[in-house]
Amino acid sequence: MAAARTEFKRGSRGRGPGPRFRAVGRALRLPVTGTARGIRRATHAHGAGESGLGKLIELHGVNGAGDVMITVALASTVFFSVPTDEARGRVALYLAITMAPFTLLAPVIGPLLDRLPHGRRAAMACAMGARALLALVLSGAVVTGGIELYPAALGVLVASKAYGVVRSAVVPRLLPPRVSLVKANSRVTLCGLLATGVAAPIGAGLQQVGPRWPLYGAFLI
Repeated sequence: MAAARTEFKRGSRGRGPGPRFRAVGRALRLPVTGTARGIRRATHAHGAGESGLGKLIELHGVNGAGDVMITVALASTVFFSVPTDEARGRVALYLAITMAPFTLLAPVIGPLLDRLPHGRRAAMACAMGARALLALVLSGAVVTGGIELYPAALGVLVASKAYGVVRSAVVPRLLPPRVSLVKANSRVTLCGLLATGVAAPIGAGLQQVGPRWPLYGAFLI
């Protein structure tokens, strides 16, 4: 009688909800892991995984997703509430301020970073880290409309330009065999566009929750 009771308990444990939950969990993870593996195969194709270009492609996608979330958050701020004629002048001024330094320094940034150990990685990490911190600053400014909105937004533009300059200097060093610079740049750009297309509706959805939520998303990315 005791042996039969023990066997019944074992059978009850085997038929419990645990295996079902694990099966459901595996089914839910399958699309995510399958998509991640597909992205990894695409970014690391044609020798890009061995040369390091694949990681740069993925990093550029992450950077593009963060940029578009910041853009979505700023779309509802005072930047886009001014008259059109006045806005044109402001946009031209901001672009001139942010692009002029990098236009002058771009030819010398590459050789300068070559003299520093891991200089290019450090520069890209600093640019993305600065953008993340500025996204947190903007998350408060978009709600209060504080004066820190303008310098923080300008800082985001500067960090984005800095990342772009360093990335352009890094790509030629990560070229796989039989892959041209034009093709490598096109793969990097395509990944950025795809990531932007995916992140834009996510940012718009977060914007419906609150004006600071897309900036929280940009900080996490």
